[in-house]
Amino acid sequence: AKPYQIKGNLIDLFDPKLPIYTSRDVQAGEQCFFLNLDRIQDKQKPQVLAAASRIYDEKIDAYHYSFIAKSPIQTTHISRILLPRKPKSILVNQQEVFTELNWDQKTKTYLLGFENDPQGVAVAIKW
Repeated sequence: AKPYQIKGNLIDLFDPKLPIYTSRDVQAGEQCFFLNLDRIQDKQKPQVLAAASRIYDEKIDAYHYSFIAKSPIQTTHISRILLPRKPKSILVNQQEVFTELNWDQKTKTYLLGFENDPQGVAVAIKW
């Protein structure tokens, strides 16, 4: 009957906004699914941690991370991306979309959203 408490830097994978929590109480009968950022081995490697699309053609170098996201049209892509540093620029199909509000300094993750395309959406991140 008591709630189960989980602690850590957690991405709530059942919430379409992919929020980050440091602690959550799970009530009896409630279902939750979290990604614990504290368990990621290489936190310096840029990577999509959770996404509402398939990720293809990832490219990583010292100051750049890029990929193609594919998913059905008329759906919205949302992803939480781990980066080694705060981004200076985020391009989605060559359009700048970076906003300070989507950067989480504590976890070094960025929340990215855009409209999906089955042909692919090009994402390029620089830091």
